[in-house]
Amino acid sequence: MTLAFVAGGCAEPAGSSLPPTPLKTMGRFIVDAEGNRVKLAGYNWNKGEGPDMVMSGLQARHRDAIAADLQANGFNTIRLVWSNELVESNNLVDPVFLAANPDLVGKTTLEVMDAVIESLATHGLMIVLNNHISDAIYCCKSDDDNTLWYNDRFPETAWVDDWKAVAARYRDQPAVIGADLRNEPRFFAYFGPDAGAELDWAAAAELGGNAVLSVAPHWLIFVEGVNYAQELSNAGARPIALDIPNRLVYSVHDYPWFNGDITAEEMVAKWERNWAFLFRDPEKPVPVWIGEFGLCNNCWNKGDQTQIWFDTFTGFLKDNDLDWCWWMMHGDDSESGWGMFNQSTGIPLVQGLLDVHRDMIVPTSGPGVDS
Repeated sequence: MTLAFVAGGCAEPAGSSLPPTPLKTMGRFIVDAEGNRVKLAGYNWNKGEGPDMVMSGLQARHRDAIAADLQANGFNTIRLVWSNELVESNNLVDPVFLAANPDLVGKTTLEVMDAVIESLATHGLMIVLNNHISDAIYCCKSDDDNTLWYNDRFPETAWVDDWKAVAARYRDQPAVIGADLRNEPRFFAYFGPDAGAELDWAAAAELGGNAVLSVAPHWLIFVEGVNYAQELSNAGARPIALDIPNRLVYSVHDYPWFNGDITAEEMVAKWERNWAFLFRDPEKPVPVWIGEFGLCNNCWNKGDQTQIWFDTFTGFLKDNDLDWCWWMMHGDDSESGWGMFNQSTGIPLVQGLLDVHRDMIVPTSGPGVDS
């Protein structure tokens, strides 16, 4: 399928408005308030996690234009990332990062996030809020002191309190559909108690998820796997239990992370073992959302091992009709870098890659879907 990019957001495609909310889970699917399938498909709006503490691209384009382009091209979801430092400091944003949004000059980090969310909502995009990192630094390394959901500067109590504050701030905005509790728990997070209570991500996810639900009971709760969100193999024996039913969505990330050659069959076997079994469970299937996957813009069709991963993974997503968000929306504005759209123009850096993304938007299964 070849689809041309729609710039400027002037054309409004059918179905661009928000689905009836609140959303919930039904078996392996996310459904709207009327019980019809809602497939999340879109991008990670990055930079909110970093030292500038502001969403990318606002120095070059108005937030409404960014949201309108996403809507006009059929995407419906943004994973909006933030740090605990952004929430707790709530500093004034440097005007240099708001050059194309002069009405936001003099606003705090949270006020700018308010405005971005309002623009996305106005253009029919759903928002999943993601606590990406504690300190306002770029993620993710194994030695950045942000591998768990807490550190010395932002203890677990702060993580819970910040989530409750964020939930209270956005619970009345229908476009905000849920909380992705923590990005890529890793060294040495474990899904269960075997490594000790201080490393038990499953218990922490229940603590944080139930804290969010105590403030925003209609939200979905997204729980990532461990080992950079690659592994949920223990979730079968140790499932997440939330206080409110039909709110849990598991989330995984995948990138061309491998050493040496690996076959497509071996890749699929790994995904099946690590997380796909969760949505295939014949008795208690649970939705699995691909919260991140990505690679450099011109790395997807070079005929090498990375292309094998890309073709196999996108094929797996399509064959299983999985929800997804690409990492990331804005990068360094080059075909060899990361980031789907040029920050200054909104034009896709690689049209063919955008065509692949657009071909994965429409659901093919689930309640209310005409197969």
